[in-house]
Amino acid sequence: MFIIELTWKLPSQLIVSNDAQLQDVIPSSVLRDKLGLDYLHPDVADIMSPTLITSLGVQKISLQHLIEIHRSMLRQQQHDEIG
Repeated sequence: MFIIELTWKLPSQLIVSNDAQLQDVIPSSVLRDKLGLDYLHPDVADIMSPTLITSLGVQKISLQHLIEIHRSMLRQQQHDEIG
């Protein structure tokens, strides 16, 4: 049984990805921990136009986001090895 927790967020606290595989590789917990962002729920994304999503301030996941996540994970690994 899966329990899905839904919470209200400001658009600036959300990110959208059209790639379901990317969301499997970078789960919500990692996105939240490393960038302080959450994925826009896919059901919401499906009923909104991309233009509206962007105009509200929801970010689209980018290469820069992926680099920031990777850097954060490396820093954490280095910190764990030292400490």
